[in-house]
Amino acid sequence: MVTDGLTSDIELLSNAQLCCVPMFVTESLLVYAEFSEALEELGGCFLAKTALNGDDDDSGKNIQILL
Repeated sequence: MVTDGLTSDIELLSNAQLCCVPMFVTESLLVYAEFSEALEELGGCFLAKTALNGDDDDSGKNIQILL
């Protein structure tokens, strides 16, 4: 009868893990979205600063157009 208790414990643990998977996936997607947005903003700031500090006036204008 020990195996019956062990089997039910394993099934309980398995079910608990399966319930958590959607939560982990959702959280991962939210973190990725926030990171992606922050990276985009950082890239925009970097391009803007590069455009403002460029030696060539034309290159600065071209980069500003991309933003």
